[in-house]
Amino acid sequence: QAQRVMGRITLFKVDGDGQCDEVSALFKELGAAAVEIDLVEHPLRRAEMIHFSKGCKKVPLVFFNDTLIGGRDAVFALHSTGHLAGLIEGCMAGQESSAPALAIPSCTSTPTGYGQDRDMADPDSRDMCYGHLMAMLRHNETGLSVANRSLNMKVYKNCFVGSELVDWLIRHVDSSLSRPNAVARAQTMMDAALFNHVDRTLAFADAYVFYRFMEDEEIVVLNEGAQQRDTPTECHELAMSICTSLHLATHSFTDSSGIDYQGLAGSEDWASFVRLTTELQSVDLMGLVQNERLALYITMYNALALHATVAQGPPHGPMGCMAFLNTNAYNIGGHVYTLNDIYHGLLRHNRVPPGTMRRPFGPSDPRCHFMIPLDPRIHFVLNPAVLIGRKTLKAYSHLNVTSELQAATEECLERLQISPSKEVRLHILFHWYDTDFGAEDKDVLEWAKPFLFRDKRKKLQETMEAGGWSVVYEMPIPNFPVEARGMDSTGGTKPLEVALQEVSEELKQQQPAPLGQQRGPYSQFALPPAYAGYPHQQQRPPRFGGPVGTQWGPPMPR
Repeated sequence: QAQRVMGRITLFKVDGDGQCDEVSALFKELGAAAVEIDLVEHPLRRAEMIHFSKGCKKVPLVFFNDTLIGGRDAVFALHSTGHLAGLIEGCMAGQESSAPALAIPSCTSTPTGYGQDRDMADPDSRDMCYGHLMAMLRHNETGLSVANRSLNMKVYKNCFVGSELVDWLIRHVDSSLSRPNAVARAQTMMDAALFNHVDRTLAFADAYVFYRFMEDEEIVVLNEGAQQRDTPTECHELAMSICTSLHLATHSFTDSSGIDYQGLAGSEDWASFVRLTTELQSVDLMGLVQNERLALYITMYNALALHATVAQGPPHGPMGCMAFLNTNAYNIGGHVYTLNDIYHGLLRHNRVPPGTMRRPFGPSDPRCHFMIPLDPRIHFVLNPAVLIGRKTLKAYSHLNVTSELQAATEECLERLQISPSKEVRLHILFHWYDTDFGAEDKDVLEWAKPFLFRDKRKKLQETMEAGGWSVVYEMPIPNFPVEARGMDSTGGTKPLEVALQEVSEELKQQQPAPLGQQRGPYSQFALPPAYAGYPHQQQRPPRFGGPVGTQWGPPMPR
């Protein structure tokens, strides 16, 4: 409930930020006791700051009573002209203002940003909030009860009960929460990939239903077993051999309707491919230069995606996709890497995946030694064959990886279109990973310009200089001669195009729910990328709106 704030100076800040510290020190020097709200400690307060400042997202930000003063420059400008002291005196005297009421922040130190303000929160804040939240949830005395449980003659390991999480939220987070509101809060946590239903089929329910923290999901290492050779193979040679073996295995089981995964899984060629992947266990990543690591990581991500699809079956729904990315792994050089670990840990230099709250690697994780600097062009080559239906899987070497990344980026940006109304149409991938390409639409277009051919680059430059342009992010529908196929309810196959149409029809019947209250397998924050574009266009929404599962990668040409 918003209240009139009188006789108070409010400073929104981030602890440790230089400009925030300067403003805080100035108020202390002037003897003004400001109420300081740390947005890392209280991430939900960022939404209030943005609302009452009419869109300002930067800190520090100062309010006198209900009146917005501004940031660091505004405060010091008032101080240099001698007006600040008078304003402070008037503020502390409680003089009325015509500005809108500002909600008084709670004084609790409990982090409450379980994804509800994630459109505004930066990755560092989300990662910190995740750490605090998990520490609370796993506290020995006051945390949730996580245990092995049985239901219908089946044992589920390391899980908790949905109704107990609702009780916990009311007891330890906010006693004023109603049970429906607590359920909405829990669903937000689930949307942010903190936990999943044990069978990956249900949304959150206030009932005797089992859920498991994502970090407790059992990882399946697909290249376990004795190695074929005693002596290590050169990395680039091994990557080429794995791709060649995979091509050979899939060739006989691919036709115009897609890949026959069941037939492929039982073939001798597939068994040879699986045996070959065991050699990844002895790869020496420390001895590789950056381009060698880059080529190996891209090739292994794409190979692992297809390997997991054959071994586990195509993922179903957003929760299945989320689990698929976090539980299927290779042992590479003695360390285990899931699909998300390779993509967001190694290749994106340990960045928070879209739609989630935590980084793949902790600060003391030994796998951090093998990360490489982010090259945003990787997004155009990291695409599981199960979604794009390719006949072949491309192998990358340290000799060709740079030119291949360049070619794949240029090929994607050939689709950039500029309408007569100055709408610039880009692949939705540029929005999902906007932190990699640029903070604003202009930054994204500046990043894209060097990869455009001359005429299109010139037209884009003229459009941007003329002003009045906008960006629309689109999800293209793939039209490949060989379609990826999912499993239908009878165990048969279903073309991707049919699945897309079914999802489109279902989405047309759904009403959008408020942020953090989405339900069902196709909610805003839980769409697998193959489904996430309907109705195929969207303006750039607030930052960090990417759906859970977008780290899977949208269907792209390479």
